[in-house]
Parts: sequence; C-alpha cells; structure tokens
Amino acid sequence: MLRKIGVALAVVAGMLVPATAHAAAPAAQPWPAYGWAQFRAEGVRIRSCASTGCPALGLGYTSHFVNWYCFESSNGFIHIHDNTTGVDGWSSDSLLWYGCG
Repeated sequence: MLRKIGVALAVVAGMLVPATAHAAAPAAQPWPAYGWAQFRAEGVRIRSCASTGCPALGLGYTSHFVNWYCFESSNGFIHIHDNTTGVDGWSSDSLLWYGCG
C-alpha cells in the first residue's frame, strides 16, 4: 500500500515540475522597460502630459530616484515614475541626470 502511494506521488510530482519550470520562465525582452535617473534641480515639476501647459502632479528633488520609460518621450519631456513619492508623469528631459546599469 505504501509503495502504491509512493509511486502515485512520484507520478504527480513528475507532472508538476515541468509545468512549474515552464511557468517560471520570463519572457524575453529586446530592450529594458525603463532606466533610472535623478533630478538635476530642486522642485522640478512632474506634469500630467508632455507640455509646460499641463498641470503639475508633484515635485521632484535631487534626492529622488526615478524610473523613466523607454521610447516614451515627446516635446523634450520624458515619461517618469518618481520612486520616492509614487508620482507618475512627465518631466523635462534636460532636468534629469541619467544613470547607467
């Protein structure tokens, strides 16, 4: 009886391993979804769209780390997420210092 239970468990375990390994494989991505940056000045406006005419959603400071989204830029603005405040919006590209790695 114990042998039958052991065999049954081995069969079930054998079926689960390939499914788990397959589900854990990450999808290949040809470029990074984002990079990181810091603000070059204090009180940089994070706007709701890529224009100085758009309302500010928050302010960025040199101590804040932000993520910027690849291929999301317009009119000299880049789409960012301020990791310190949680604000997601647009900031002037010239007011960001971009890190590597």
